[in-house]
Amino acid sequence: MAEYWLEATKHIITDIDCTSAQKLKGVVSLLRDKAYQLWFTVEQGAQFEQVNWDYFTNAFHSKYVGASYMEARRSEFMSMVQSERSIAEYDRALGASDYDKCVRFEEGICYDL
Repeated sequence: MAEYWLEATKHIITDIDCTSAQKLKGVVSLLRDKAYQLWFTVEQGAQFEQVNWDYFTNAFHSKYVGASYMEARRSEFMSMVQSERSIAEYDRALGASDYDKCVRFEEGICYDL
């Protein structure tokens, strides 16, 4: 859904003769609720020179389009079946050891935070 909104908005904005700053202002005015709060937070964390149309599309895409795409692929993957067993059934049957879980946890830590 988010990817369709972004593409439709890009199409409309492209047809309108306006500057990059005007495009950004117009699109931000369309945001509501969590999407607006996300943009407000992203904008506050960026330098003034960074905040432009491209910056907006990248931020929006990484948060909403990327997330919906990844969720769709995850659902597709989890519904795969081989030899009458689903991925979830294989996962439960094979299970990871405590050591494997610790290794995966350590690999996922972001030390930059």
